[in-house]
Amino acid sequence: MSETYIRAASRLGWLLEQIEDELIDYQEDSIIDFNFAQRLKGKRLPTKDELLAAFEALYSVGVLAREKSKYKINRLDMPQRLAYCRGVRDTVINFSLQEQTEVKLCAALPVALDEQVEKALRRNTIDMRASIVDIIASSRTWVALVSPFWDEETAKEIAEVLSRRLETGVRVDILGRFEEDDAALPILRQRIGDHKLCQFFAWAQKESKDRFGKQTFHFKAVVCDDGARAYLGTANLNRAGLRSRMELGVILEGQTAKQLAQIVKVTLSISQTL
Repeated sequence: MSETYIRAASRLGWLLEQIEDELIDYQEDSIIDFNFAQRLKGKRLPTKDELLAAFEALYSVGVLAREKSKYKINRLDMPQRLAYCRGVRDTVINFSLQEQTEVKLCAALPVALDEQVEKALRRNTIDMRASIVDIIASSRTWVALVSPFWDEETAKEIAEVLSRRLETGVRVDILGRFEEDDAALPILRQRIGDHKLCQFFAWAQKESKDRFGKQTFHFKAVVCDDGARAYLGTANLNRAGLRSRMELGVILEGQTAKQLAQIVKVTLSISQTL
């Protein structure tokens, strides 16, 4: 069993399936290159890195042959090889479905809450603010913070944590509505905006077809390292959300966190770069 194919199937199963379906109609020695992606029927266009990883996986099981930097169709035992590939992908999918995804409830509680009520709530939740800071601090390659509303106090606090991560090479993406009168964005820019790995995004645009006249977002999330860990909840990254109101959320790991990371990436892709 090819470990290269198994690894690719675990993260690029969608692409391998498309490529394998397309290869059935190709003749022996047909050249397979990056332009091949244009003929795929999926809704998502793969990157060059994803295509290269998929080609290498198919080479490892003999579906493709390699000649210098080019890949060619190898039709020898093609039906059996593709059946093997399908079986591996099905196994990977079933294993992923069985994966235990850990979910922890977190809460931000009002400071003047009755002591007994607070104890009852804390028996079932962990602290939201501490959990969010921990996700940021544990990031190794990438962290994204998504909140419609920010304030100056939280911007200063989070910027300190983000600054330390940026210095270690972590890429930071920050999304807000960030409209003209926003006071938090100048602080974030001042504290961490000069770093080449930090990028700011806004999504709040006029839309006549929307009943409220604007297309924007309302969910709040923090994700790191393509979904190694994530927060999803009701709290904005401001004082009201983290220190004044009762807010609830979940801390995610496993497949659900990875799916949330993909949702965040798509949202960033349609947002305005500031």
